[in-house]
Amino acid sequence: MTDKKIIDPTNLELIPENEIPTKKYQKGMPWETIFAKIPQGQAARFQPEEVNIGSIRAALKRFKEKGKFKHLYVTGRKVAKNKFISYVVNPSGE
Repeated sequence: MTDKKIIDPTNLELIPENEIPTKKYQKGMPWETIFAKIPQGQAARFQPEEVNIGSIRAALKRFKEKGKFKHLYVTGRKVAKNKFISYVVNPSGE
């Protein structure tokens, strides 16, 4: 087991709040609007810098539990370690 460092409270690295890195999609993303705009036979693509695939899956799962968007599904393609390009697919039904 590795030893943890003790944080020195007199030597904290402080940065301004507006310099904290943020993702493009934050909590409260209008997933319902996004899912509704995907036409049949098309997929919405999300880059790993925009949103985590787990967040998309969780949002879609919540809607499916409410009986909405039961036809949509999420898939992803790995582009780096723990990084996925995510696709929300509205199948054509063929």
